[in-house]
Amino acid sequence: MKLTFTTLLTAILLSASTAVAIPSIDPATSAIGFDLSRQNFFGAPKRPGQPGAKPGWYFGRHPERHPKLPCLSGPICKVLSRYPKQLQCPRPPPVGSTTTTTTTATTTTTATVTATVTDSVTVTTTDSASTTPTPASSSSSSSSTSPTSSASSSVPVGPGPGNEGGYTPTFLNEIGATEAGDYLTFGLVDTIDDCKAMCNSVQGCGFINTYNDINGKDHSPQLTCALFTKCHTVRESTNVGGQSQIGDGTINFVIRSDGYCKNA
Repeated sequence: MKLTFTTLLTAILLSASTAVAIPSIDPATSAIGFDLSRQNFFGAPKRPGQPGAKPGWYFGRHPERHPKLPCLSGPICKVLSRYPKQLQCPRPPPVGSTTTTTTTATTTTTATVTATVTDSVTVTTTDSASTTPTPASSSSSSSSTSPTSSASSSVPVGPGPGNEGGYTPTFLNEIGATEAGDYLTFGLVDTIDDCKAMCNSVQGCGFINTYNDINGKDHSPQLTCALFTKCHTVRESTNVGGQSQIGDGTINFVIRSDGYCKNA
């Protein structure tokens, strides 16, 4: 049976109208290879403790250890800067930097002794005080001492327990991770300072929770860094692990969990 031109054209038009639409790919995701948008919780849509949860990124000094994660350093930072709605690379904390305040105090002790002596004697004590008797013509004796400052020292001054580099600790060394509805994202870091730098780079971040998630027989010492909008206390540290690990069947658990609230 031969198809007329009109019948053939109708068939083509019907096929075109029933074709499945191909979803458009976000250009940022295409360029980066990962969806690091806020809508996707910056690469970690499932928060810690949920089945199938995986870190969305890594920030630290050893990207070669995490080939399957977007490592927020190096060339990827230039690409991310073209897409401001994506997760951005934070500024790394200075390596080996310390804050040192030098406090100098000077102590001068002046003693005036009136006695029938003809020699001038200088006595040096261990606190660098200098005492010089002054001779006089009278045999009577009197003394007056006027202490002012006396020592010179250089004392390193770091963040105190109530202000850890712009953050205030709300709990330390617990065995549970924070679970809350204001969750933003989570990833892996080398240090607590790295996690603070991540929070500083995410708009709306006000709290960090760092901990070691001990999962598997050959667990990694890497820190998990979870970010939240609001501050939390140990009462919200309810994720104690207990998830069975794929592959070896071991059960994970949480140790060294610290919470830091970002100062206003």
